Amino acid sequence: MLRFAEDISIIAENEKDLKTLLETLEQVMEKDLHMKINTKKTKVLVCSRYNSIRTSIKLKDGENIEQVEDFMYLGSTISSDGRCKKEIIKRICQAKVAFNKKRNIFTSKTIDLNIRKNLLKTYIWSIMLYECETWTIAGEEMRRIEAFEMWCYRRMQKISWTDRIINEEVLEKVLMIEEELLRIRGNVKMNWIKMKNANIGYKNLDQFGHHSLNIQLGYDLIWIIQIKLAALKQ
Repeated sequence: MLRFAEDISIIAENEKDLKTLLETLEQVMEKDLHMKINTKKTKVLVCSRYNSIRTSIKLKDGENIEQVEDFMYLGSTISSDGRCKKEIIKRICQAKVAFNKKRNIFTSKTIDLNIRKNLLKTYIWSIMLYECETWTIAGEEMRRIEAFEMWCYRRMQKISWTDRIINEEVLEKVLMIEEELLRIRGNVKMNWIKMKNANIGYKNLDQFGHHSLNIQLGYDLIWIIQIKLAALKQ
């Protein structure tokens, strides 16, 4: 069970365990804290390699909890297929919005290129690579990330797609040997794995949103329920 303010998330390896935990939580919240589960805001997600699994979980009052294909938790998108495509696309969009807000700085010829590159790493890369240590990246996602990085460099140098300049030439213009985003992401992920392995081991997933790592390690099915609480009416 993971708790952050009024958001509570329960993770289980099967539906029976999830129902048991939910019933226990419902009893404790109502008896000791005088709170109840807000059914309308509570969602259940089955994270699996197979998308055909349906579930029907009810609360004590008989209300069904809605099953969803994805939901947000602490800024990350959790998907039922265990992939990170939606999360990466969202991060790219957010980073592009941030870039365009400071476009006059990133494209300014009066500001030294190295300063603009440092600003790019600090302001844009940090948005793009948020929670990147948990991503599962396939070939399509790698191409998206590389394309976004080149998108930034081309706009910094005011290079239009009609100029027909290849990526290698763009990297030379911004004094880069190779693309940087995927390398940074790889370093972050390796450091995170080393820390987890040294401290608590792989299986103890204490940080919700890292379901893709769980599936990579051989778990075919995870049941997750995101709970919202509300005060009991007096």
